[in-house]
Amino acid sequence: MTRITSTAWFGPKRRVGWGWTPTSWQGWAVTVVWMVVVVAASFVFAVHQAIVAMFLFDLVAIALLLLVATLTGDAPGGPGLG
Repeated sequence: MTRITSTAWFGPKRRVGWGWTPTSWQGWAVTVVWMVVVVAASFVFAVHQAIVAMFLFDLVAIALLLLVATLTGDAPGGPGLG
C-alpha cells in the first residue's frame, strides 16, 4: 500500500516480532495520544462499570491505530521469532 505522507511515521520493527514502530515525531505523537485516550477511556468505563463498552472501544481504538500505521508507514516487518 502507498503511504499518504511524504515521510514514514511508522517503520518495520527492528527487534523481536512483526509490526510497526514509530520512526518520526508524528508517529510518536499518534502513539502517545492513542495511549492517553485508551487509558482515560478505561477509567471512565470502569467508573460506570461498562465492561462491554470498554472492550468495544478498545477494539475500535486498536483498529484506528492500525489504520493510521498502515496509511502513514512503511510495510510492517521485523526479524522472526525463532
